[in-house]
Parts: sequence; C-alpha cells; structure tokens
Amino acid sequence: MPQPPTSPIPKRIFFYHGFPSLSFLRFMSVYSFQRHHPDFEIRVVVPAELCTEQTWTTGEHASPYRGPDYSQWLTRLPIEIAPFDMRSLGLSNGLPEVCKSDILRNWLLVNQGGYWSDMDVLYVGRMNIPLDADTVYCHDGTFYYIGLIGGCRKNAFYRHILRRALEARHDEDYQCYGTRLYRCAPERYRAMFPQLSMHNLPTSAVYPVKWVELGRFYTQTELPPDCFGIHWFGGSAVGGRLEQGLTHDCATEDNLVYRKVQEQCELSVWSSLAKRTG
Repeated sequence: MPQPPTSPIPKRIFFYHGFPSLSFLRFMSVYSFQRHHPDFEIRVVVPAELCTEQTWTTGEHASPYRGPDYSQWLTRLPIEIAPFDMRSLGLSNGLPEVCKSDILRNWLLVNQGGYWSDMDVLYVGRMNIPLDADTVYCHDGTFYYIGLIGGCRKNAFYRHILRRALEARHDEDYQCYGTRLYRCAPERYRAMFPQLSMHNLPTSAVYPVKWVELGRFYTQTELPPDCFGIHWFGGSAVGGRLEQGLTHDCATEDNLVYRKVQEQCELSVWSSLAKRTG
C-alpha cells in the first residue's frame, strides 16, 4: 500500500519562553496548539540565562506582566522544555530576550526544521498549510508578519534571514532582529530561491485583527472562516492589557480573545492543572 504524502516541514513547533513569569494567556499559546495538534513535537525553548534588560526605545512591553506565574503548568503538558545557550552561536546571553527569540526562530528552522510560533498566539483550530510547502511566511502586501513561520531543515530562505540576523547589531529597535531583516518583497524572494515551494499564509489565518487596529478585539465577535489562530500582539499596550486581565479562573473584561480562550477547554482542566502543580 502506498504511503500517504508527507510535508517537507517536520511536525515540530518551537515556542520561546523568555519572561520572568508566564501569564495564563501565554500558557494558552502552548496549550491550545497542543490541543489542536496532538501529533506534533512541541518544544518550548527557554534561555540558559534570563536577561531582563530592555534596550529598545520603541515602547513595546512598556508594562511588565505582574500576575500569577503559570510556568509550572507547562511541565504538565506533553512537551519538551529545552534550555538554549546563545554562546553556542557566538552571541551573548546578555542579549534581550526579544532579540534572542528573533535570532533563534531562524536558527531553529534552518538547523532542525519545523514551525515557529510566538507565544502570543491563541490557536483555535488546526493549521491549514499546503502539503507541498517547504517555506511558510506571511505578507499582507505591505508588511511581513513573523508570529508563525515554518520551513524545512536547511531552508535556504531562512538561512538568508539568519545571516542577516547574525550581522545585525541594533538592539535599540524592538524589531532589529525581526521584521527589519525582511528587506525584499515576496516576489523577489521567490526569484532568489526558485527551488523552494513558498506559501504565503493568509493574514486572516493568524492575524484576524492587525496590529494597527487592535481595538477590534473589543468590537469584533466572529473570526474569518480560514482563521486557526489569533495573534494578540503581546508587545503592544492592548496586548499587555489582555495578558494582565486573564487568569485561569477570572477575566476582568469581555473581548474576542477571552471568549475564544473559554472555548478551548472546560474549567475542570484548569482546576486539575492547578492542583497538580500545587
């Protein structure tokens, strides 16, 4: 019997937890992905040495999260928690955590292959990616969105972005190792890497509310039919408010993100996790 076709991108996803404590909403990024992708290998990368310094001057993460710490809840999920030492890349562990994660997303895709997800994405369904795609990115005609990307091992496109990341030295800009590295339009990248099968993820799939219109989280009631995730832009003022206002047993307000969190699981699961983690 012939074997069913498989994707060149491994069923593997990386998250990065580089915070002094973990909010419930960020915990839900991992939990909700695992719920909809039980066949995936899930790795939460953590820093060998945590850096709490913020060197950027562009205003993101202006108000640190100060609620309950759900880091121990991760240990009860069927995932791997993997420390990473930036010195293995010839870089300092004193880099801000945002910079570490932006560099690592490309390094991990090149060296291991799979998907990378920011930890401010709530998954409401299973990813819908063409089976033949070996490179997944998102461009809306103007901006690149890198909260969810994917690539096969030794991916030439992400190797190109990684080289740019390792050459960058401008950590006063929040996106210096992120979207600033993407200098060309998708058409140009396709011409540069014709051997790759590059899939442009529709923005509606993960970004039903864009970063310039975050107030819609409080007015929008439905998601697009092709949406499988909600990126809630944790570095923004609105994202900080969303993160601060939700625990496993209390929501301070009503909005689209909180309603979708409530749909992901029965309250009994949170009670069980709370008891098991003490």
